[in-house]
Amino acid sequence: MLAARPAAKYKYRPKTGQQLAQMRSQRVERLEYQGYVVPLHPMIGHNLGPGLFDWDIFERRQMADAHTAAWTPPSYDVARRRVEQARKLGLSYDDYALEILERGRYLQVKSQDDI
Repeated sequence: MLAARPAAKYKYRPKTGQQLAQMRSQRVERLEYQGYVVPLHPMIGHNLGPGLFDWDIFERRQMADAHTAAWTPPSYDVARRRVEQARKLGLSYDDYALEILERGRYLQVKSQDDI
């Protein structure tokens, strides 16, 4: 009886440059046959901007703009009113401005009638 031959294992061999070029040209030919227009080079017509689905870049830009808008110095009249309100509440201007930014509303001084 003959001895059993071991099963040949498939070994992956990396493609050579010529094989890759042939595969690429076959793919382009198939696409052209199906009616697609294939550009000469993938970078032709690309403006090197962000992709359509790069939302993280868009969100970072929005957050940076919002931060800049929040911390721009207010006008003179607004700053004067805030200083007066902060003094009435017994807070510093920075603490009062930070409360406005955190809460999104102004702090009110309670009068003696409300207590």
